[in-house]
Amino acid sequence: MFKKIINTLISSFISGILIAIGGVVFLSTESKYLGALAFAVGLFFIVEGGFKLYTGAIGYALDNDKTTNFLLPVIVVGNFIGTFFVSGIIHLTRIFDSITLKANDLVAIKLNDSWFSVLILAIMCGLLIYLGVNTFKKSNNNFSKVFAIIICVFVFIISSYEHCIANMFYISIADAWSLKAFLYMLLMILGNSIGGLLIPALSKIIKITE
Repeated sequence: MFKKIINTLISSFISGILIAIGGVVFLSTESKYLGALAFAVGLFFIVEGGFKLYTGAIGYALDNDKTTNFLLPVIVVGNFIGTFFVSGIIHLTRIFDSITLKANDLVAIKLNDSWFSVLILAIMCGLLIYLGVNTFKKSNNNFSKVFAIIICVFVFIISSYEHCIANMFYISIADAWSLKAFLYMLLMILGNSIGGLLIPALSKIIKITE
């Protein structure tokens, strides 16, 4: 079990790094549309490499065994460490001053939003991530795989939906962690979880009632 925890932590750490890289790109571009497209590179290499991302893993919790679900909090921790690591090294570079200004504005909007709004936006994001990851895993068509990842990420960013792991990076790079930020992060994790489990849960109900 200890070996599984360590392997999961390392895998999720890598995912956190990749999401943070997408976050850096998003904060570095003037165009929200271009930034949304570029952000998708992080999720693509996560699913292609089989790394652990909480928002991609939670959608399968209803079919997982207890041991696998026990590792879900470990994934969250690993994802956070990865995003925090990238935030830390970006602080040492020349691009920090330029992207932190945008990060500050972005985080302020999120933390000044109502809790109910944040929850709904997080649910919608979780739903999209599940659709993208699940299509990638099940499709035999390479175009469909890539398109599913790109379009789902593009839509959730353009729609200003809340992705808990990406927000871990934004809050870290903005040096904006506080009690409220922590509570809102828990809310985003909850919303992403609900969104990720929504279609699997409804699909099970359909099968039961057939």
